[in-house]
Amino acid sequence: VSPPHIHEDKMSSMLKMRNTRNASASHEWIKQNDDTNKYAKKELRQMSFLARSRTRFAVFLSTGVLLLIFLVSSSSSQGDTIFSVTSGQRGRGLRNILNYGSKPTAVETVEDSILQDQEIKHSIPQSQTKQEQKVCYSFPDGAAKSKKIEALSTSNDDIKITAIILTYKKHEALARLLPSLLFQELSNFEVIIVDNGCLPETKQVIEDAFAAHDSCSEKQIPHNYLQLCDNPGYAAGNNAGAKLASATSKYILFLNDDIVLSKPEFVQRMIQLAENKKSAAAVGCKLVNAEGNELIEAGSVVFKDGSAAGYGRGRKDANAPEFSYPKPVDYVSGACLLIEKQVFMGYRSGDDFGFDGKTFPNYYEDTDLQMHIQHDLKREIWLQPNSVARHDEHGSFGSE
Repeated sequence: VSPPHIHEDKMSSMLKMRNTRNASASHEWIKQNDDTNKYAKKELRQMSFLARSRTRFAVFLSTGVLLLIFLVSSSSSQGDTIFSVTSGQRGRGLRNILNYGSKPTAVETVEDSILQDQEIKHSIPQSQTKQEQKVCYSFPDGAAKSKKIEALSTSNDDIKITAIILTYKKHEALARLLPSLLFQELSNFEVIIVDNGCLPETKQVIEDAFAAHDSCSEKQIPHNYLQLCDNPGYAAGNNAGAKLASATSKYILFLNDDIVLSKPEFVQRMIQLAENKKSAAAVGCKLVNAEGNELIEAGSVVFKDGSAAGYGRGRKDANAPEFSYPKPVDYVSGACLLIEKQVFMGYRSGDDFGFDGKTFPNYYEDTDLQMHIQHDLKREIWLQPNSVARHDEHGSFGSE
């Protein structure tokens, strides 16, 4: 066994060697860490430089855009606005704006697909542009129709819908209906007005309504004015008007003179429903009272005992879900009835066609026609609740 002091010397030597190795390793780690810190600082400096460069570029770009807007505004405020429309030359306007020595040219619109390779140059004064924004008519729901120029007018070859209005000594009501019909979003319809009362005021209302429409649009709506001064009644009057419908017309829209169409897409929505539902031979609208706060009918129901009633009549919640989705119904009011012309002309009673005024001289001639559609033709009557008309009920009987 070695003496104790020999063990102490060996232990002391071992501890010195270990401390030396630890110190060397620690020095190496510190050196590497310093190199890493230097690299990180270099990366941070580069990132900071890139961030500052991007900020400068964004400021420069924003300044350039503002300058461009200022140049465009100052140029367009001088003189008239010049339009140069050429097919296949998109982007010319922007390039001309960037060329400060030239006057700005408007970027082409969808009209160039119609103009093909023709080049049209004309100037429109600023005052005329403002005038074109004049509101020509406001619908009951608040939608406004502004003045706009339409290049194409409807010809008889294009007519798809014939609107027939039967009136009897109600020129005030007719004056409310006509604008709501004439300013519909349609380009292929005609209007036939059958006058069973023949008051001078009625003729004047018709002339004024079409003149007001024509002053707001270059599109001329074909129309006929038929006077039946002996008042043959609802059925005979409408049947006489149907005889004047254009040969190309597919649908007839019967309207009482005491309703007002609430929206510019009123008729279009009825047509769309008739086109989409092949089983539908006729389509009606939702009727509310003249104030628009009470439901008259969302279609009508025929009960087992033969009695009938307007669905939802008297309800104040005309927009409730049960009144607001398209559906087949037993019948709709003749105050607003869209029907296929072929179906209407094909319903005959003896030598007459259309409404059966002999069997039903006062009421139910419209209901009788719709029963024929369902039970004889096996087709359907549909309600379009998105087309809403305000109805001064029983106002079509006039003052006498």
